[in-house]
Amino acid sequence: FSLVGSLPPIDRAAIAAAGVNVPTSDPSWTQTGTLVALPDGGALLVGHSDEWKHEGSVTRTFRFDAPTGSWHQVGPASAGVNDWKAETWRQTPGVDLAGAFAAALPGGLVLVAGGTLYNGTDSWEKCRVARLYDPATGAWSSLPLMPTGRQGGMTIALADGSVLLIGGNESSTDSDAATAVRFAPSP
Repeated sequence: FSLVGSLPPIDRAAIAAAGVNVPTSDPSWTQTGTLVALPDGGALLVGHSDEWKHEGSVTRTFRFDAPTGSWHQVGPASAGVNDWKAETWRQTPGVDLAGAFAAALPGGLVLVAGGTLYNGTDSWEKCRVARLYDPATGAWSSLPLMPTGRQGGMTIALADGSVLLIGGNESSTDSDAATAVRFAPSP
């Protein structure tokens, strides 16, 4: 075993430019996210979330470059904080990938599905969004929506190239899902 580079610090200036000022203190805790091995020897860490109790969170996705032993952020961070003075929640736009499903597909692409989406009325919804990440180009592409929003479960890639997304929490009941959905890439 050998140590590799640390994850980059939170870019608070970039998040502030999106209208959210995250706490300057160290986070109260961290949710690691989902780590996916890539064919080039690197990895993708999806949904790494730093959280401050009752204050807010910052969720980011990282790419690990094996030859240099370094990490870099992929795409913008998702951040949300309680604005106590205004008595409101401030959230950057887009899907928060905390709890998203992630799995490597044949051919090197990565399926990233689910997570949460802030609906603007002080509540969160499990997200139906699914995307493909191409580690060779760094590009994201959209996929059809999942049948129901979910987050926080497990994935398993099957021999036929499809992926099962198992369990988690569903948006329809906001409870543990006793179901699975299957992603089958088109030929």
